[in-house]
This record gives sequence, C-alpha cells and structure tokens, in this order.
Amino acid sequence: MNNIFKQWWWKIVGVIILLVVIIAGLGIPLNPGITDVQPQALNIGEQVSLQINAYNSDFTKSNNQITSYLKSKSSFIKADSVYVMNEYSIGAMYTIPYELDGNSLSNQSMDLIVIDPYNGTLTQRNSIQVQNNNIEALDMANAKSAVKPIVLSSKNFGFPNREILQESIRNLFFHVPMWFGMVFMLLFSFITSILYLSKNNLKYDTYAASGAEGGLLYGILGICTGMLWANYTWGSPWPSDAKLDGAAIAMLIYIAYAILRKSIEDPIRKAKVSAVYNVFAFFIYLAFIFVYPRLKDSLHPGNGGNPAFSNTDLDNRMRMLFYPAVIGWTILGFWLVSLKIRYKFTLLKQQ
Repeated sequence: MNNIFKQWWWKIVGVIILLVVIIAGLGIPLNPGITDVQPQALNIGEQVSLQINAYNSDFTKSNNQITSYLKSKSSFIKADSVYVMNEYSIGAMYTIPYELDGNSLSNQSMDLIVIDPYNGTLTQRNSIQVQNNNIEALDMANAKSAVKPIVLSSKNFGFPNREILQESIRNLFFHVPMWFGMVFMLLFSFITSILYLSKNNLKYDTYAASGAEGGLLYGILGICTGMLWANYTWGSPWPSDAKLDGAAIAMLIYIAYAILRKSIEDPIRKAKVSAVYNVFAFFIYLAFIFVYPRLKDSLHPGNGGNPAFSNTDLDNRMRMLFYPAVIGWTILGFWLVSLKIRYKFTLLKQQ
C-alpha cells in the first residue's frame, strides 16, 4: 500500500486540485456588476433619470440605502435620489451641472458608481457621455462641488464582475493554466533532447517526443479555449492579433516536428534529427509566443500594452484558485506524458 501511495501521490494531488478548481471555478458566483445604463448620453443643465441594470444583484434587500455617483477624473456628482425598480434595476435622478470644481463637464465621459450596503460597490467605466446640446439650460446649471463617495467592498465571496469579461472570466482557470502546462512540457522536451545529444541514450529521445506531444495537445486545447474566450469578448474567434497568430505558428512548428519523426524509419537517425530540430524549435516557439506579440499591437492581455494578471482581469479571490489550477493542469499534463512514455517503452520491448 505504501509503495502504491509513493508512486501515485502526485497524481492523486493533481486530481484533487483539478476537482476543487473545476467545482469552485464554475460554482462560485460573480459579484454584482452593472450591465447597462439608459440613457447613455446626458445634456448639461438637464435633470434626467438613469435606469441602471445589474447582474447577480438584489436591490430589494438594500433598505433604500443605495447611493449613486458619476465620476469625472477625480470629481464626483452625487445622484439627487435613487429608487429601486426591481432586483436587477434601479433608477437614479441626476442634475448635470455645467462645471464641477471649476472644470467644465462638456463632452466628457463619466464613470458610474453605485454603492449598495447589500450588493457592494458596482462600477462601469465611461458609461455616460455628457453633451453640450442644451444651450438654454446652461444658466440654470449651477456649478457643484465634488463629493467623494465612501466606497464599500462586496460582502459576498464571489469572483469580480469585470466589464466585457463577465462570466467568461472563469476561463482563466482553464485557458491560461493549459498554456503554462504546455510551456513546462515543451521545456521538458527541450531539456531531454539536449540530454540525448550529449549522451546518445534513446530513452531521452522517447522522453523528448512524449513531452512534445503532451505540449502540442495542451497547445491545441489552449487555442480552442482561447477562441471561445475571444469570440465572447472580442466578437470573433480569431481576430487579426499578433498573439493568436504567433500561437498558431508555434503549434505548426511542433506539428512539423511530429511529421518529421514519422518520416524517418531509422531510430538513431530519427532521434538525432528530431533532437536537433527540437532544440531550435523551442527557441523559435519562445520567440513567437513571448517576443513577437510584444513587438506588435495586441488585444491579448500581457501584450501590446495591455496588462495581465492585474486588477483588470482577476483579484486575490481568483488567485486562490488560479495558481492551484496551474499546478493541477501541469500535473495532469505530465501524467499523460508519463503514460505515453510507458506505452512507447512497452512497444520497444515487444519489438
């Protein structure tokens, strides 16, 4: 029993981690977030009622203690009144001044903030556009002083409700860890190819080939999950993007590696040619995955000036699952690689 546990402990740990990540990653709800505001264009000098629609909220439990603000740079306009329409909608009455703390509001975009003791703080950036179309009302639009709100955090343990991402933010526990696992498996393949070239032991060629196959599998899965994510957030499964194009080229390089191995019959020659190809392929792969996208404009987080692993796409609650997800998917990948190695060694013994 002890021998079995010693052999399987890391696999058991990996399975447990993945089960926790999948169940929690799909089951923990998103915190409330603003989905829509109407109207989106306001005129200076007007008093207007905004209808604010939210997701995963219950405004009926707020005991009429909701406040709302419009934010322009560092200045705030507090709503004259806020009323609850239903669980998912509230109305906020605003009077738009001509200026705020000496700064004109004409033709500015403003953020919307809703502070609710039950649902927490809901925000939407650039949700309101202030226009200067109401010339007659300018004299009536007296300047207001900025009132900075007291911001409440959410009382619920939920994932952040980010604009555009919304429910698709859960893909962080699948798409990104798979790419981490792919990098580790291709690094393993690269190292074992160097070991083969230095020691001429065919077992290292088997390790290298199996690691490359595992990395290619994770790469394809990563591209597929990324296409689903891109279709939701960018409106197309494959927009013209340097990161996506680089990933596709990188995968084609390793598909060519697999074809190369199939085209050579002699095991010694196959091992040598494959090892040399694999060494160069890994450096080219790194260039297309990590270097090329940073030299071009890119929608993908972490490239083209877009931040990654920041407050724009995750928080500490998500990090509690994200890092275990990287470990779990990596363990599963190397488990698959170990099975492939055992299978190939079995075939060699039968020959």
